[in-house]
Amino acid sequence: MHLESLLRDKIYIEENTHNIYKKLKEELKLFHTMKDLFLVAAAIGFYNQKREPLEKKKDIFTKNIFDKEKDIPFIYILALADRNDKEAVIIDVLSIVEEYANAGIKILADIVKNSTNKREAIDEFTAFLIEKFG
Repeated sequence: MHLESLLRDKIYIEENTHNIYKKLKEELKLFHTMKDLFLVAAAIGFYNQKREPLEKKKDIFTKNIFDKEKDIPFIYILALADRNDKEAVIIDVLSIVEEYANAGIKILADIVKNSTNKREAIDEFTAFLIEKFG
């Protein structure tokens, strides 16, 4: 059985965070793809142990954008670390990751909130990483 076959097709974010995603990807160019930004936001949410349910969902991409060898295992590892229950993870793996990403995108936006260009955003994000993991 392939893990990606267990994922629903659409990946959602909170509709009112879409402008944050667009700013970080398109304006500040901090991330190459929305998928990368989504996964980093999920990791930041998980690191901070913050999950926020999605109230008004907006689909941003489909599961086909995930790399089968890197992204899909990461998604399942994050969800399994959250639930520690293989059966529960299979049922709602994307919901778990979406909720972490929902909290994480707000944390990431706060980290780079004063940035006006890519260089400043990278500097702020790097300072955050050094502070947390340095």
